Amino acid sequence: MQARVRRQCLVAAIAIPIAMSVDVGLNLLGGQEPDENLLDFYALVAHVLVIAWLVSDPALPNEYRPSFDHFYLTWTLFPLLALYHQFLCHRWKGLARVLGLFILIYAPYMSWIILYEAS
Repeated sequence: MQARVRRQCLVAAIAIPIAMSVDVGLNLLGGQEPDENLLDFYALVAHVLVIAWLVSDPALPNEYRPSFDHFYLTWTLFPLLALYHQFLCHRWKGLARVLGLFILIYAPYMSWIILYEAS
């Protein structure tokens, strides 16, 4: 069960940024600005999916699993938390995964910058 949920979170965390990047590109090529409210909502959903994927890692010992009692603290420290947990469980492979996911999360913003500068 946990492996299936983990896989679904990862697939969604990969598919949503790709769809948003395409949407941003089509909007910019059509001469319109992308909707910032939609991008904000996208960022929230993508971060929650990645957090769910990281926390459900079976290699993470229970004593290092974060508690979401203090949600805002966990949210603001998310990049450091993700790097720490993946390095703790998977060493350098984990760091490469997290950096790849961060690049994927920020892909719509990067495509916006690249296409805006190109036009």
